Amino acid sequence: FNNFTIFIQVQILKEGSLRRRALAIKKIIQMGEHFRLTRNYNSLCAVFSALNSAPIHRLKLAWSKVPDKNRQIFQEWSPIFSRDFNHRNLRGLLRKAGGNPCIPHIGVFLQDLVFIDEGNKKKVAI
Repeated sequence: FNNFTIFIQVQILKEGSLRRRALAIKKIIQMGEHFRLTRNYNSLCAVFSALNSAPIHRLKLAWSKVPDKNRQIFQEWSPIFSRDFNHRNLRGLLRKAGGNPCIPHIGVFLQDLVFIDEGNKKKVAI
């Protein structure tokens, strides 16, 4: 997850011109939308995190050259990864997937495992 996020950031920042950076952002948003449509929420979260990171978010001129359609798609991902109510929106998408294949965001499951372990007594008297 972290390596993929850093890879995306590097791909945008290594572009030399404003036009090429905007094109890279556009292509990465398209890639993220493909992840959303195929229900690969772990990779979508990596793309979302990379584009929301400080080095990429500060590229105001490059973002201004990204088409409105792509910026709108990117803004639609924000509610998916909202931490409100214990990731309610992401958990809802996972429930809607039903038996269909999807790749969940691993962070939610790791969080659940930690809280299961911490929320239960270590030893139970029988």
